[in-house]
Amino acid sequence: MDPFPDLYATPGDSLDHFLEHSLQPQRDWKEEGQDAWERIERFFREQCFRDELLLDQEVRVIKVVKGGSSGKGTTLNHRSDQDMILFLSCFSSFEEQARNREVVISFIKKRLIHCSRSLAYNIIVLTHREGKRAPRSLTLKV
Repeated sequence: MDPFPDLYATPGDSLDHFLEHSLQPQRDWKEEGQDAWERIERFFREQCFRDELLLDQEVRVIKVVKGGSSGKGTTLNHRSDQDMILFLSCFSSFEEQARNREVVISFIKKRLIHCSRSLAYNIIVLTHREGKRAPRSLTLKV
């Protein structure tokens, strides 16, 4: 069977089979993605900010939210990313977050690189295009 069958060549009565075998995530891929998510979340909650002052204060993760297609449950097999949104105690307003996010993102990036072995995955911090705006997020490849 073709690993990437053509949707347009799929007869209508075979669409459920096409979706199940071509688009929906396979169990092992979902489990690996969930394991990576849990390890990275645990890193942020328990290790990233431990024993460190950032913006002259101790920082803790207040909440972690799963966004994007993984948050909505619409992931595609081997073609989806996972968006992890962190709510941190060092930000009391959106304006403060906008002013200080570059410092926080830089700190998180350094900690991820320094502690990546403890995550049991090969974590690569991808570089965003250099532009005039400060980065608003970090992109990781696992």
